Amino acid sequence: MTTDLTKKESTEVAKQKTVLVAALNWGLGHATRCMPIINCLMEKGATVILASDGHSFELLRREYRDLTVLEMPGYLITYQSASMIKNIAPQITTILSTIGKEKKWLQQVIHDYEIDAVISDNRYGLFNPSVPCIFLTHQINIILPDAISSLVNFQNRRYIKKFTECWIPDFEGTPNLSGKLSHKIKIKNPKYIGPVSRLEPVEVEKRYRAAIILSGPEPQRTMLEDIILAQISDDLGNFILIRGVPLMPGTITHPNVETRNFATASELSEIIGASEVVISRSGYSTVMDLVKLGAHAIFIPTPGQTEQEFLGTEFHAAGQFYCCSQDEFDLEVALKAVKGFTGFQLEGQPDLLDEAVQGLLDQL
Repeated sequence: MTTDLTKKESTEVAKQKTVLVAALNWGLGHATRCMPIINCLMEKGATVILASDGHSFELLRREYRDLTVLEMPGYLITYQSASMIKNIAPQITTILSTIGKEKKWLQQVIHDYEIDAVISDNRYGLFNPSVPCIFLTHQINIILPDAISSLVNFQNRRYIKKFTECWIPDFEGTPNLSGKLSHKIKIKNPKYIGPVSRLEPVEVEKRYRAAIILSGPEPQRTMLEDIILAQISDDLGNFILIRGVPLMPGTITHPNVETRNFATASELSEIIGASEVVISRSGYSTVMDLVKLGAHAIFIPTPGQTEQEFLGTEFHAAGQFYCCSQDEFDLEVALKAVKGFTGFQLEGQPDLLDEAVQGLLDQL
């Protein structure tokens, strides 16, 4: 009886609180992994306001038509080469400028919308001393060449320390998904919230040889799309392509491929359930989705995105997910090879996300 009253009282308090949830627009993964957090906040009665830019803004707007979705400054990152340094170095000035714009933007939004707390997925400028601010990331350790690794990670953790807490979407112990990206590294404010995914398993008949699920920075997204489509022939079966470009008008046609620019969470869950295997980047949010669904996958890391290269290599070495570089990708070879990989199973784990969200609301 006491427990029920406590939950009810906590919900009543939460109804009076407004939480801003803001996602980075760097592929759709940052926005999609915010959705379980958004849903948990709403279930507990909090008022939720969303923010992002570009394709992530559009995805959140379509998924949450009854919520306020604000457009905010974008980083506008592009990936032109297979070198992380060559990709990011020329854009550092723009990134730092955007962080400064985010700070000013947040100050105004806190005032205009009476924000009580902020949850920021990898948006470094969204901290303000007037309210609790949560930083959501799985990259406490950014994998880079030794020459710049120490400096970049020092700055990364320096920004993270400005936030009230750092929520890490993984388990603190083993098994875990992120490995050295977010483990065995000391920061002052960590809270592991467990892997998060907006998707739910769906039992349906298999009708696709593979679901090709793309997103991420251009022009690499389009380059991979072209590589895969060029290799699909009649004898390989039927495929479905989710392009991950909700803002792009029109679509493309292929005789063996059903194509959509965008899929909602429920649609994507059904599509993956109906597919023998998923072909995608090895982004961390994608990994969490596939683990949640118990799916098998072929990973093709974005060239020059060291985090994806690390994750893909680790899962491949463990015999869980097949991984191949974009330059060497052979669809027919991959479809045969993936049969020898087990996938990654997580069962019977505690609901750490619920505890984290309730803890945040209790302190408001």
